[in-house]
Amino acid sequence: MAFMEDIRTRLLNWMFGSLDDAYSERVDYIMDRREYRLGMQKQFIKVRPNQADDNLTMNFVGLIVERSVSMLFGKGVRFEYGEDEAAQELINEVWQANDQNVLLHRLGTFGADGGMCFVKVVPREGEPLRLVGLDPSLMDIVTDPDDWQKVTAYVIQYKTIRDGKEIGKREITELDESGLAWTITQQENSDATGHKWQQVDEPVAWEYEFPPITHWQNLPNVMDAWGMPDITNDVINLQDRINFVSSNISKIIRLYAHPPRWGKGLGNMKDLTMGPDDMIVVGDNGEINQLEPIGDMGASLAFLNVLRQSMMDITRTVDISSLHDKIGALTNFGLRVLYQDALQKLGTKRELYEEGLQELNSRILALNGIEDAPECEVEWINPLPENEQEEAMAVEADLRMGIVSKQTISEKREYNWEDEVERMNGEQLAGDNLGANLLRAFDSTGGL
Repeated sequence: MAFMEDIRTRLLNWMFGSLDDAYSERVDYIMDRREYRLGMQKQFIKVRPNQADDNLTMNFVGLIVERSVSMLFGKGVRFEYGEDEAAQELINEVWQANDQNVLLHRLGTFGADGGMCFVKVVPREGEPLRLVGLDPSLMDIVTDPDDWQKVTAYVIQYKTIRDGKEIGKREITELDESGLAWTITQQENSDATGHKWQQVDEPVAWEYEFPPITHWQNLPNVMDAWGMPDITNDVINLQDRINFVSSNISKIIRLYAHPPRWGKGLGNMKDLTMGPDDMIVVGDNGEINQLEPIGDMGASLAFLNVLRQSMMDITRTVDISSLHDKIGALTNFGLRVLYQDALQKLGTKRELYEEGLQELNSRILALNGIEDAPECEVEWINPLPENEQEEAMAVEADLRMGIVSKQTISEKREYNWEDEVERMNGEQLAGDNLGANLLRAFDSTGGL
């Protein structure tokens, strides 16, 4: 926790109070969610020196984010340009050079933490474009006062070390006075500048009508350019309550796993031992009793499960633990019903991410001189497991009815149709040759 607090403090303080309140509040908001995702959460039981620590962190926030990102990008994404081979080859090359799956998972996690995804396109001479996923806690957006959907500037601000000294750096990408072109300005803030932002060199003109930074919302927010994260304040409160209840249950179990005993009427006995294998003998009037736990543990555990399920419901996440006794009986339809809410949330996220990725790919092509390519088709893969037998029966029924081609079925099941046709033709030819050889052998021997 202290580590993340240090990061938060340095983010907010290294620019010597030059940040506006809205940015400071947003950094706090994002860092809260990042801490909780990483399991750095509040502790509710005070621990004295040399005392057992009964605090438990049941990190459902991290689980929810991981499941959300996995549903979105876990099985990958394909970008298709139909018959435009030049556009297809270029897009494949750029994304492959930037570790597509790793970058997409990073963007999904940034979105879940901060509500926004930012990607900066960096040209490199003689190499594919570099795609940089930008941390939303380092970003600010300036919008038109009359239209919050129209971005007029992107601001990246962070701290680095130069010659052993901390230096603040800021990059401002903004529309010029004409409103038609973008310029990039570099600024620094250090002891040498008197703790004030100072421009470094002249602004650089960006030669395209679009900026080098693309952004999109993680979940829709109709009131602001900044989107919604996966983890909202009510979810944080539920996580705190889960940790509080589980920690107290843990303490009760620890204390009463070997409950204290007390005696009455034992005289002056000083060396009485009461281990698990000891026989205890007392006089006629003596008593030995044991403290019993106060409260209903069953009710406490039931309340903990209610909190867990409420958290999953609010975040529209499927609680797999609730399905353990139903897995064998689930059909594809039943699975979709159980995942209905999660799939609807996934559909919303896909629409936002798809629009952002299409715009990003359009800019990649434009920066490489391809401006007349068709719009990119983003192909998402079904995140749910399939009942193979049920799926095969459905495919067979479609083929019998003549409503689908073998090529479509092959592509749906992720086979390469051209490769499979070539192999089937080869197998048929081999079979024909074998038949011809058998006939020739029969003719030459008369069947003997």
